[in-house]
Amino acid sequence: MPGDYKFTWGSAICFPIAGFICSFSAILFGFDPGFYFFVFLLYLNLQPQVVAYTVAALGMMSTLCAVTLSLIFKSMPYDYFLATFIASLFGAVPGILLQGYVIGLTKRS
Repeated sequence: MPGDYKFTWGSAICFPIAGFICSFSAILFGFDPGFYFFVFLLYLNLQPQVVAYTVAALGMMSTLCAVTLSLIFKSMPYDYFLATFIASLFGAVPGILLQGYVIGLTKRS
């Protein structure tokens, strides 16, 4: 299938090394890991939808880790955390639930 990635011995070695470099660069410069992985995965000729979902998952995981560490080290006030959580909930839940409806309207996946 076009857009599927074919692993060879060289790419199986190169892929984790590139992932480590992208993750280290993200930590070093303070960017979201998806910023680096988006370009890297598109360079590998993966389908753009797969790349977009992968980058979104990376963004959610890095945000979850940052919030968890902020709460553990008590560097984020709890009322700010609660307000941000409620705002994110009101923004994300309708978007997720209405995604199937919008796909049905546009007849695109």
